[in-house]
Amino acid sequence: MENNFTKYDICRALLPVLKMTRALCDLEDLEYHVDTEEVHAVFKGGYTKKINVACDSGLAMIKDIVNEIEL
Repeated sequence: MENNFTKYDICRALLPVLKMTRALCDLEDLEYHVDTEEVHAVFKGGYTKKINVACDSGLAMIKDIVNEIEL
C-alpha cells in the first residue's frame, strides 16, 4: 500500500487529536519546518517547543512529537 502523506500532512492530522487530551488542551499548533526538519509545538501563552524529526518515518515522527511535548 502506497502512502503519499507528508510530514506536514501528519502534523495537521495529529494536532486536533492531541488537543482533545487534557494534558495538551493548550496546544495551539504543530508547525512543520521543511528547511530544518523540525516541528514547532506552539502553546497558548507563546511557549514553543522545537522537535527534531529529521529522517523520521511518519510513525517515528508522531512518537517523537508526543514524547517531546510530554516532558
